[in-house]
Amino acid sequence: MAAYCFRCPTCGMTATQSVRTEPACDHNEGPQAPRSIMVRDYRAEAVGIGAGVRVSRAGTMKDQRELFLPTNRDFAGNGDPDGTKGMREWRENNAPADGNSKPSWPGQVDKKVW
Repeated sequence: MAAYCFRCPTCGMTATQSVRTEPACDHNEGPQAPRSIMVRDYRAEAVGIGAGVRVSRAGTMKDQRELFLPTNRDFAGNGDPDGTKGMREWRENNAPADGNSKPSWPGQVDKKVW
């Protein structure tokens, strides 16, 4: 069953109910105080698009990166069975743009030891 949360804009009182019709708040000051209509409290309902929905729709960062950038599998061949030589050459010829503080380097390359 769905639960809808409401909040009074004048006094801040909250209420929860199973129907979407806005309840009236009668907890304002004094016996002659006007009753105000409560508004939906979406934050209390935790309404929004979660990370799981975003990942299922757009994919992970790795999935998005593999759409545009090469992987080691793209460079694999007879002389380079795992594709590291081809990936190293690609990385040397293609650098991220200047000012890119978090570049995304594709593939796996063995680090050179000097």
